[in-house]
Amino acid sequence: MIFGTTPLDVAKGAVLAHSIRRGGVAMKKGRRLSADDIRALSKAGIEEVIAARLEAGDIDEDTAANAIARACQGNGARLQEAFTGRCNLYADGPGIMVLDAARVDRINRIHEAVTIATLAPNEAVEAGQMLATIKIIPFAAPQDAVDQAIAIASDNDRVGGTLVEVAPYRARRAGLIISEVECAVVHAEDLADRPGQLSEGLRTMLSFGASLPATRLVQAQRDIAAARVRVQKAFGNLDALIMPTALQTAFDFDVSVPDNQADLTAIANLTDRPAVSVPMGLSPGGLPMGLQFLGLPFGEAAILRFARAYELAAGHDMRPRAID
Repeated sequence: MIFGTTPLDVAKGAVLAHSIRRGGVAMKKGRRLSADDIRALSKAGIEEVIAARLEAGDIDEDTAANAIARACQGNGARLQEAFTGRCNLYADGPGIMVLDAARVDRINRIHEAVTIATLAPNEAVEAGQMLATIKIIPFAAPQDAVDQAIAIASDNDRVGGTLVEVAPYRARRAGLIISEVECAVVHAEDLADRPGQLSEGLRTMLSFGASLPATRLVQAQRDIAAARVRVQKAFGNLDALIMPTALQTAFDFDVSVPDNQADLTAIANLTDRPAVSVPMGLSPGGLPMGLQFLGLPFGEAAILRFARAYELAAGHDMRPRAID
């Protein structure tokens, strides 16, 4: 790219470096000069302009920014066409920013003409929020620099994911959200200073809790308050509610924990009520099942009496069977 004072006789196709307003002519910075523009400038008495002339191997700023941004764009990210060498990626919806920061660093080290700036990894984002901006600093970038940036940003198979994407929020239990936020506060120093001492699963949970916006925490607290009211109405004049302890029998050790595993036992924790579980016999597959008694606040003595009465009446023999 040739940059500097440019005589009009060689300025066709050049990009204006500064806006011009003189003799009835008004042209903005970044305008690519046409033959008509040259004639208008000459008629206004202008003989030369400050401009950039692209050479073989140069890509204009908007084309370069768009190409790199498209290579960076992943699920949940929306691209806005480049203007003045800047192309932005925005969140399609709420979620968590997923970013390969190492590849961002590699792109920023390619050439001074190519830059990318992003939000931090695991940051909570809302719909329409800017995720990243790809900026070509001068009016053009070298073809080889753009190609390198595209190659790094597109290396999804080897690295394991697109460079910039938004992971949408999944339906999550209100109690779990509150626990994750509280754990993130308690263990903030461990996560920041000693991440290697934490398991990958725990780091993910703490990072998620730390990134949640206050609105989600408040909504979770409201959901739990509403659940307390519903449980209170369900009790009416009763002394206890009786339900299974879990919605399924024991699951294999090497499979994922069912999402609804603690749905019924969590009621006691979230509504500040006592509960006790007693054996309810065996499933057709021979696995133990439990029956839960949920009581009134400070009603521990009552549900213990109910549970003992059930045990005596049911007479389930839960002793382990001999294995052949």
